[in-house]
Amino acid sequence: MTKEELFALAESKHDIKIGHSIDEGFKIFKKNIGGFLGITVINLMVSSMMGMIPFVGHFLSYFVSAFFSAGMIIVCKKVRNEEGTQFDDFFLAFKTNPGQFILLLIVQFSMILAVAVPAIIVFFARYYDKFLNGGTPNIEMLYSIIPLMLFVLIPVLFLSICYTFTFYIYLFINQDFWTAMEASRKVVMKNFFPILGLLIIIGLLSTLGIIFTCGLGYFAIPSIITAVIYVVFDDVFKPTANAFDTKIDEFGSFQKDLNTEAEEKNL
Repeated sequence: MTKEELFALAESKHDIKIGHSIDEGFKIFKKNIGGFLGITVINLMVSSMMGMIPFVGHFLSYFVSAFFSAGMIIVCKKVRNEEGTQFDDFFLAFKTNPGQFILLLIVQFSMILAVAVPAIIVFFARYYDKFLNGGTPNIEMLYSIIPLMLFVLIPVLFLSICYTFTFYIYLFINQDFWTAMEASRKVVMKNFFPILGLLIIIGLLSTLGIIFTCGLGYFAIPSIITAVIYVVFDDVFKPTANAFDTKIDEFGSFQKDLNTEAEEKNL
């Protein structure tokens, strides 16, 4: 799919079938429930350990979780297309041109962070002296924090929604990370309220699922949400070319070229 064709699809109105997407997402999850639950547990364990590293732990946790999420997306595609899957498939994202994927994560994270920084600066500029002089939080500060939190939360959530399909487009449509981000933004903006409605509904269902299962549903929620969003992506973009295999082949060819070059130098 060319960039022009991708943007043409992204800038079109689509029939986002909320009920159909949720139903198909649950079917994907149920077909590989053991694998999805297993990778979620591994993701939580690894991310928690990464988070304990001083200074950089939370950033490393963010990147590792993103790679595991991409692995879930890859498996969702295989399951829906009735391809054979194995547990190793959840780790394929780690070798799918990881440099570009890390760059995508850095740019996306930086854009979201840039939205939050102004409010943080305003807060500390206003109350720095109070904290410096040993002051304690009071009702005035609480009333000030609430609008500042909304000032941060609303644009951060908006950007996050805009980039809902970025990973999916990057993995399965042979385009660079910036094109994937732009295509995701365009399709969300053109179909904002149906997509927002879908995200709200699966968010509410996820919350109810966690409550009614006494917290055990938490391990299933990431996979189900990923599967539901994959169904929407697949129905909207219908990627025909297997760009994911292309990325794997390119990565393998690159490694092969490096090995060949090293052998020639040794000779």
